[in-house]
This record gives sequence, C-alpha cells and structure tokens, in this order.
Amino acid sequence: MGATMSLTVIGRVKKLQALRRERRSQVLRRKAKKQAESQLNRDRQGSTEKPKLADFWVPNQGPQHEFFESDCHEVLYGGAAGGGKSAALTALPLKWAHLPGFLSVTLRRTFKQTRDLKAKSRELYRKVFPGLRPIKSEGYCWPFPSGAEAIYGHCQNEDDFEIYDGFEINLLCFDELTHFTKKQYKAICARVRTSRPGYPTRIRATTNPGGEGHEWVFEHWGPWLNPEFDGGLEHRSDGYGNRLPPARPGEILWVTVNDDGVETFHRERVAGSLSRTFIPAALADNPYIDDLYRAQLKQLDPVRRKQLEDGNWLIRPAAGLYFKREWVEFIDADELPPRMRWVRNWDLAATLPKKGQDPDWTAGVLIGEAVGDPYTYIADVVRKRDNPGAIETLIKATAELDGKQVSVGLPQDPGQAGKSQVNQYVKLLRGWTVLAEPENGDKGTRFGPFSTQAEHRKVRLVRGPWNAAYIAELEAFPTPGIHDDQVDATSGGYRRLASGAGRFLAAMAAAQERHMQQ
Repeated sequence: MGATMSLTVIGRVKKLQALRRERRSQVLRRKAKKQAESQLNRDRQGSTEKPKLADFWVPNQGPQHEFFESDCHEVLYGGAAGGGKSAALTALPLKWAHLPGFLSVTLRRTFKQTRDLKAKSRELYRKVFPGLRPIKSEGYCWPFPSGAEAIYGHCQNEDDFEIYDGFEINLLCFDELTHFTKKQYKAICARVRTSRPGYPTRIRATTNPGGEGHEWVFEHWGPWLNPEFDGGLEHRSDGYGNRLPPARPGEILWVTVNDDGVETFHRERVAGSLSRTFIPAALADNPYIDDLYRAQLKQLDPVRRKQLEDGNWLIRPAAGLYFKREWVEFIDADELPPRMRWVRNWDLAATLPKKGQDPDWTAGVLIGEAVGDPYTYIADVVRKRDNPGAIETLIKATAELDGKQVSVGLPQDPGQAGKSQVNQYVKLLRGWTVLAEPENGDKGTRFGPFSTQAEHRKVRLVRGPWNAAYIAELEAFPTPGIHDDQVDATSGGYRRLASGAGRFLAAMAAAQERHMQQ
C-alpha cells in the first residue's frame, strides 16, 4: 500500500513539474513576442539594418576570431580558462540581430550562473542599441529592433530541456558545456531549425575541461581531443612518434548518424551530414588577462590547474594526483602553535558492517589554523561504523573531549530530512558552535582547495595512530571502491575553517576562552 502511494505521489510531482516548465515556456514566449512587437512598431524604419558591432566589440585575433566567424554548424570553443569564450558567446547574437524573427538562446546550467552572461549582455547590447531593455521574467529576453530575440536561460533540472520544446532556435549557445548532461544537450540541439529561407542555424558551445559532463563532451569531440580515437580517420603523430588526435584544431569534419545513433566522421562533405569542429582556447589568446588571474589559477589543485591553465582534456582525477604523503610534515602535539582555530568536521554515515558488505564510515577530522601561520593542521581523526544512535553518542562524546572552543561542522543533506537531522544535532550539541551547510559540487572540486594547500607543503599532521589510515585514503582518492569519508570530512573542514563565518565564530570562541582564563 505504502509503495503504491509513493508511486502515485511521485507521478503527481512529475506532472506538476512538467506543467510548471510548460507554463514558464509559454510565459517566456508570450512576453518575448509582445515586447518584440512593441519594439518593432516603434522602430520599423531602418530596423533591419545590420548593427555596427565593430564600433563596440571586435574579437581578438586567433581562436576567438576563428570561433566568432566560423560557418561550421556545431563548434566547441574550449580548453584553458581566460581565452575570452564568454565574451565571444555574448557577442554572437548580434551578428544576426538585424534578421526579423531570428532567435538565439544562450544557456548556463543554473539560474545563478546566468548572472555573468546577463551582465555582459547588458553592457554590450545597450551600447549597440541605446535604450534597449530586456524582458525580465523567469527567462531573460532581449528584443532587438528588427524583431530578432536573444534569450538567456538555464537548464538547472535534468528535464528542464522541455522548456524549449516548440522553439525554433537559429543560434543555440551553451556556456560551460561540461556542466550540462548529454541528454540535455541532445534534446535542445534538436530545436535548432529554421523555416525562413536563408536564415542560418548554428550550435555554439564554450567550456573548460572537467565537470560532470567531461566524459561525454570528450567523446562527442573525440576526433579533436582523444589521441586514441578510432573512427576510421587517419592517425596523426608528433615528431617524437607520440599519437595525436586525428583531427587538427579547427579542422572541420562532417558527421553522419545512422539509425542506431552511431556517428561517422568524414573529411569531405557527404549527403545528410552536418559539420563539426573544435577550436582550442588558451590563456595567451586573451591580451586582457592580468597576473592576478594567472596567480589564482596557480592556487588550484593539480588536476584542475592543468585543465584550466593548459586546457588539458586528458588528465583525469586519479589516485596520487590530489594528495601525496611526501607533501605533508609530521609534528608532535606539543609543537602546535598557541591560540589555534579548530573545527571538528564530520562526514556522516549510519550503517553497521555486515558479512559481504563494506558500508561507509562516519569520520570526524579535527582541522585547525593559527593567526599569521600559513599552515593547516590536522590534529586528530575519529572513525566509526555503527547505527544512528551510536553515531550521535560518538559525536557528542568527541565534542566533550575537544571542548567548546572547537566548532563542530556537519553536512546538511538536501530536503526537510537534512534540516531535521541538523536541528537534532544542534539540540544535542547545545553550547557548541555548530556549522552546518549543504555540500555543493563534486568530491574532487570540494577536495581541491585542501589538495592545493598540501601540494604547496602547507599541511602538518600531528603524529597519531590514525595517520596511516588517513594518508592511505587521501592518497587513494578518487579510486572506485575505496572509501573517501575522511576525504569528505577534510574537504568540509578546510572550507569551513577558511570561510568568513568559520573564522568569526572561531575567533569568538577563542576570545571567550581567554576571558574565562583571566
């Protein structure tokens, strides 16, 4: 009975979500049409003149110019950070803003991520069309004088691609493509079409390596990115005999798809094919990148740094890349500096081990820093696998041993259940500073800041019986089948320690301790 009711509720929720997406889509189209018609009536005379974009923005010579001027149907402009990808993507709709009814759609994965693109569009579009105003709704639409439209939207939930059902998109742009799923990309690309003779259809995407969509993007542009690509194209190699991807950067290939969805790449155009290419971006392509930005990239973990600095698509998160035991220094407890700021951060689990099973651990990492000291200190790790009641007892007992000057960090699961769990622990730990927040991003991204600190030899471990298991787990991360509970606890603890809130609360606790000692 309970299972049937659950399925019924899930079905209703899905129907409501679909209805909400359809309503959002209808509102977006209706408002865009109304505003465009109003603007068109005011500016009929000369409204189809091509805007003088060159007076306000011109692409940098090199890859950005190649991307902006390409006539290829599907183009990925990606690789290193800072190549001017977003700026080119923002300017693209203006190439066809003089065509009545031309529709461009530019997407980021989440609503919040659209803010930067919207800001760039406001800065540029208002220069080209003084007095132009966007339509602000759940989407964000620029109605150009000709009747052309540029929509800025998102695809936050997996099925949000349904919002764009029924659209006739001439120019479809994805910013940070590896944030999207393959299903979303394919579904929205199917809306790129035109019923107007002579109107172009284009798909444009920008991205850096990494992110949840790295693998499918790497596969989709395999001829340009993968040296091991085997799709009937002639192999290339460098002067040392090292194998290279079969397609050169910027080389246009023609793609056909059979009834089973299998793609075949051709160097010459064939019937039923569409063109595709990849244009690599590099830091050196953008003359406006300053030393501060370059220095910030140096602070990333080794994997992310190579992806963003070098545009390296081949490097993957692997054991030994995020942490090495030779990166850390061991000290005794009496060598810790005075007046430390401490957080005992937990990664929670609540399952007893059984025969044939290897459940996750609950892990609590004691991590700290001192004012004016560049080092991060790991002083202790507590681990246990047990039922929820025993885990609560463990956390309370550990807090008692640590003292109230040590903040307690907890992950907050999404939804009401997560809030209820945090509230329960806040009551249990009355008198302690409890720092609870959701964990966002993938595990590698979350572990990155601590990994960078370790790589720069700025992590010290207090000698203890927990050292061996802790180091072994961090060195093995991310290996499938190997636990990463201590990794997650360390990631969250470092983030909370480094955050403004963590510093403020820890400082208050330290001040209170000093007052009690007077």
